[in-house]
Amino acid sequence: LICRLRNKKTILWTHGFYGNESHIKRWLRILFYSIGNKYLLYEQRGRKLMIKAGFEASKIFIIYNSLDYELQKKYFEDYQKNNIKKEFTFFKNSKLKTIIFLGRLTSVKKIDLLIKSVNKLNSKIVKFNLLIIGEGPQKSLLKKISKKGLDKGWIYFYGKTYDESELSKLIYSSDLMVSPGNTGLNAVHALSYGTPVATHNNFNKQMPEAAIIEDQQTGFFFNENDIDDLSLNIDRWFSKFDINLTRAEKRRIIDQKYNPEYQIKVIQKALDEN
Repeated sequence: LICRLRNKKTILWTHGFYGNESHIKRWLRILFYSIGNKYLLYEQRGRKLMIKAGFEASKIFIIYNSLDYELQKKYFEDYQKNNIKKEFTFFKNSKLKTIIFLGRLTSVKKIDLLIKSVNKLNSKIVKFNLLIIGEGPQKSLLKKISKKGLDKGWIYFYGKTYDESELSKLIYSSDLMVSPGNTGLNAVHALSYGTPVATHNNFNKQMPEAAIIEDQQTGFFFNENDIDDLSLNIDRWFSKFDINLTRAEKRRIIDQKYNPEYQIKVIQKALDEN
């Protein structure tokens, strides 16, 4: 408000609208965003919702999101060149396809859905390993649900790590990252190493980074809170879709849009245009 009173243009970098706002919350967001002159949003869906709410399309720019792009690209290229092998010595059978979860172990992430889905898939023949990376208040509960898999050596709780050299190997060595509650920067992290991503299809409850997934190409979407549908789609992914693209092709979206260089261009464009 002070900037507007002083005739200074203001760019708001924001999520925009989610699509699940109540009438009052939507009205308040329209009121708040109207203070800005231009807008940087994380994905196209938010842009469409802002335009629908009456904002001018030419004032809205999509900036996406990014992590440590240069470092992750270096690790990825090293692993591609040297063809590193899986280092999952903590699993009974390290040759199985490995599904990974990466993030805080909280109820909103619904990791129990993933555990139950893998339990179902492995009920007759053990086909998948499940690696859970992270810490959080639900860890004890999740371990109870995982007892069978822990005992038989196809579920492993890795704990937390922020060491990219460590994380990069774990993600690159995995075959699929599933974020059953919602997905955010963990999707960008996974695809930075060419590891496909799965999450639910209710975009009103998703983080903007869910838009990075190209369905049945760089991952897939399943029906929210549906264990059976998640199990079915995991099975279908490995039997039908995982062969479509190489790791390098799956991470192409990172080089195209989800990196700081692209973000700099978008910021420059927003600053340059009237």
